Amino acid sequence: MTTPEDITDHLERLDKIIIKPEFGAGGTGIYLLSKTEDGTLVSMTKKGTKYDRQFSSKSQLNKWLQHLLNRYRYLCQPYLELCSQNNEPFDLRILLQKNEKNQWMERGRGIRMGQKDGITSNLATGGEAISLDTFNKRNPETISIAVEQKIQHILRTLPVETEAVFERLFELGIDLGIDKKAKYG
Repeated sequence: MTTPEDITDHLERLDKIIIKPEFGAGGTGIYLLSKTEDGTLVSMTKKGTKYDRQFSSKSQLNKWLQHLLNRYRYLCQPYLELCSQNNEPFDLRILLQKNEKNQWMERGRGIRMGQKDGITSNLATGGEAISLDTFNKRNPETISIAVEQKIQHILRTLPVETEAVFERLFELGIDLGIDKKAKYG
């Protein structure tokens, strides 16, 4: 995004968007922008605490956005509700490694879970790492058979496709998001 209008145009079309620094790390500098009856609500998480700021006019919002864009380059993406049934943001991390026969093998799965009503699951913004078993006990219907089939398809095809573009790899960490409708992204 190069101008505030780039961002607000996306917000007009999508109702909720995420903006994040082009070269961010650990979930810092990520903002959720939501259209409301009173203007635009901007939310962010810092050190485990969620902060909200309401902008009642487009000019106020654009001034604030320009301040951000003067400091960093930002990316914009649609907001996906990658949350558990308890409204905790999460993502699934899968570790793949090659074995001695040069075949890709799944070595483990884990969950990064953010705070209830939070924006991201990043550990630096208050999230925690939990086992997949613990997650499944708390959220028994999130990873359905259909979602697991899609995950298996990704695990079969992504390493091959990635190595076709990049040099040979020996390890991949794959982060997957599953939205409230049990779709993945």
